[in-house]
Amino acid sequence: MEVLKKDGFHHPCVLMKLPNHKGIVPFFIPNDSKSSMKKAWHEIPNYVRLFNAEAVFTIGEAWYHNISDKKNDQPIIPNREPTGEILRVSVVSRTLEKYTLIAHFKRDGEKIEVLSIKEVDVLSDWYKIFEFAFRSI
Repeated sequence: MEVLKKDGFHHPCVLMKLPNHKGIVPFFIPNDSKSSMKKAWHEIPNYVRLFNAEAVFTIGEAWYHNISDKKNDQPIIPNREPTGEILRVSVVSRTLEKYTLIAHFKRDGEKIEVLSIKEVDVLSDWYKIFEFAFRSI
C-alpha cells in the first residue's frame, strides 16, 4: 500500500523468494500492451525454475464493478466508472500453498484510504502457471 500511496498507482510486479535466505528477485510486468504482459507472465516460470525459487508473489492493482450494478442482465459498460479499486497480493509456494489478500481502497484526491483487507479463495490461471513451474523443480 505504501507504493500506491506514494506514487498513486502500482505497476504489476512479481517477487521471487530465493532459497536459503538469498534474497528477493523483482520482476516488473510491462503493461503497455496485452501481448507484452502475456509474454512476461509466460517467461517468469522459467526464472522460477532457473533460480530454484521457494515462493512467487504477485502484486497488482485493479478496478471492479459489483455484479449488482448490472441492469437487466446487460453487460457492464466498460467506460463507466468502476465501483471500487483493489490491490491484490497473491503467493504460491514450492509446496503449492496458495494465498491471496485483497485490499479494498478508495481515493479522495491524492489521499488513499484502505477500506478493508481480507484473504480470499481465488483459483486462477496465474496459480496454474506457477504450479507447473514448481512441479518441474
